[in-house]
Amino acid sequence: MFASEIDLHLTAVSPGTRAVLRDLVQHEWFPGSTDPGGIAVLLAIVRGIQPRLVLELGTLVGFSALCIADVLEHNNVKGELVTVDPTAEGHAVAAEFLEHADLSHRVRFVRGLSTDPLVAAELLELGPFDLVYLDSSHSYAGTLQELDLLFDRGGWVGETGLLVAHDAAPDAAAFDPTGAGGVPRALAEWVGARRDEYDLFVLAPPLWPNGCGLGLLQRRRGRREERSVT
Repeated sequence: MFASEIDLHLTAVSPGTRAVLRDLVQHEWFPGSTDPGGIAVLLAIVRGIQPRLVLELGTLVGFSALCIADVLEHNNVKGELVTVDPTAEGHAVAAEFLEHADLSHRVRFVRGLSTDPLVAAELLELGPFDLVYLDSSHSYAGTLQELDLLFDRGGWVGETGLLVAHDAAPDAAAFDPTGAGGVPRALAEWVGARRDEYDLFVLAPPLWPNGCGLGLLQRRRGRREERSVT
């Protein structure tokens, strides 16, 4: 992603933060961060729903964290981002860029795998979250575990909360390091077993401009309320 792409896609981000992002994209660990279209949609959601509490699974070097924090800073509702990653090095880089953008006060770091029992317990205590951005292991098994923790066993997502999952398009199955089908397969199977309770919408080619895609997952409130009445 070059500076021109940042200016084109990240109009929701303040000019000062865009300047920091231009430096961040030069970092050697930047490849693998969210694509421009994906981050633009995510930020539109953050601006639209005005969440008080956002969870990000997968910090990397903090590109998406920096973007989310900036929008939270300028929303009418001043929200907080909790971002999770197992690498201390990535968190250190992210913290440095957040400090440069004067956004450190909007972000809380949690180190470890989201599926680790201690991390899962901490996230349960910090939640429930209004919005979750999933961009972590990309593995099929890991994503299934995270979906269970987010909605079923852990309940990190609030009753009306929304999950945004990166790399949800069919072609993104290739990003699974285990070769088991990745985020697309996990989302399809997890929701397929709960069709009466969840809605899933996936932005994917040819509608989407690249093979990464973006998935939107939310509880089907009307159906759940109907079932509770009957």
